[in-house]
Amino acid sequence: MKTKVRVIDRKSLEKAMGLYAKAKNNRSELNTRMEERINAIRSKYVERINLFDEECDQLATEMLDYAREHRAEIFTKGAKHIDLSAGTIGYKQGRPSLGLRDGHTWSSALVALQEDRAGKDYLRIKYEIDKARLLCDRDKPKTARLIDRIGLRINDDEQFYLTIN
Repeated sequence: MKTKVRVIDRKSLEKAMGLYAKAKNNRSELNTRMEERINAIRSKYVERINLFDEECDQLATEMLDYAREHRAEIFTKGAKHIDLSAGTIGYKQGRPSLGLRDGHTWSSALVALQEDRAGKDYLRIKYEIDKARLLCDRDKPKTARLIDRIGLRINDDEQFYLTIN
């Protein structure tokens, strides 16, 4: 397939350019045929794949519902997961995030931080709440009181998961 052309003059330059254009065109045609075949294969399987996706979604919902309803009996002694023959289900701690308490807005929390001497440490230069720093310092009593005082709360929800062995 490789054609060697030594470009030494205008005529060999024309020949090299013609071969280059032909190779590019052949590549493009081959790529098009390959994509057509891939799409044909994909369309052959897409309906079955979608059925499996729907089945997995339905089964995951069933397992989540069961885990919620029977949490005390299947996750005993503080366990967060259980190993099953084909996989594991359980709960894991989600990433902490800040949320607003009822009656508060981010704007009111921002104003409260601006007016609070200790709160200024949690303001960014453009005066927005430094949620990451508040979350990082959330276990410090002073910060915990500040979070409470300005109308925020820590959201620390669990997330359901399942894995396949």
